[in-house]
Amino acid sequence: MKIGKWMLTSTLILSMSVPTAVHAAGTVQSSPDKTTKYRVYQYNHVLMEFAAYGQAEAFAKGFTNSHVEEISTRKWLWNNFPRYQVFQLDVSLQEWQFASLDAAIAEAKKWTNASVRDLQSSGWVWNNYPNFQIYQNEITQDSWKFLTLNEAVAEAKKWGGAHIIDLNSNHWVWDNISNEEKKSLRTGELIYKVYQGTFSADNWAFASLEDAINEALKWGNSTVVNKNTKKTVYSNLKIYKVFQNDTFLQDFASLNEAQDYARLWGHSSIFLDGRKIWNNYALIKCFRIQLS
Repeated sequence: MKIGKWMLTSTLILSMSVPTAVHAAGTVQSSPDKTTKYRVYQYNHVLMEFAAYGQAEAFAKGFTNSHVEEISTRKWLWNNFPRYQVFQLDVSLQEWQFASLDAAIAEAKKWTNASVRDLQSSGWVWNNYPNFQIYQNEITQDSWKFLTLNEAVAEAKKWGGAHIIDLNSNHWVWDNISNEEKKSLRTGELIYKVYQGTFSADNWAFASLEDAINEALKWGNSTVVNKNTKKTVYSNLKIYKVFQNDTFLQDFASLNEAQDYARLWGHSSIFLDGRKIWNNYALIKCFRIQLS
């Protein structure tokens, strides 16, 4: 009888203990996972890590140029980097970053030699680098640079003795000088001298600026100088220089030709007077690579 009682007691204790263990196990399984899975950056600076994606995105929205990445894969899940950026030559400002192309162009139109970059693509999506320039004999001014020939002609007609140079070919493409005036000019003093570098041939002297320019176009990196004033009045210099990374590739007198050539090479850029004005790599993609 004593043995039976002992066995009964043990059975009761066991039956009471098992549910308690199961209940305790259930409590552990329902605890929330607080492991951080998402990281918030501003540029390449870590701001905070979160376990929940919603919290990470909400926090990131409080900062400009921020993004959320999945820590385990380094994959970008959200960002608020601007899509478009305005440059004047190689200069840009923080406030020249825009979400829409229309807004970027509206700002760029306020500036000369301006361009708009799609930060997720390469090259320019808009620019107002001039294609034509008006001269009155040797005189010109910044306001006489135009995107289209029609615009240039409309302005040039306001001035006597005017001509227009196509800045992509450096050709003399329009003037309002009569044939009689041109004949008269050719009988004058030979004041215009063509140079290629420091070299000039004996037959490279002209009384007519147009004739001097036409001769200069036959020679690369040429200029026309007024020998009386010592002033360079025309240039056919190859001022656009194409590089791949830090390696010089080729130079051009035409911006359009420089762009066409630069597009043939990966990670290429165009410099004007030592200033990088164009490249063919996406800025945001490069930034992502730097983070990885």
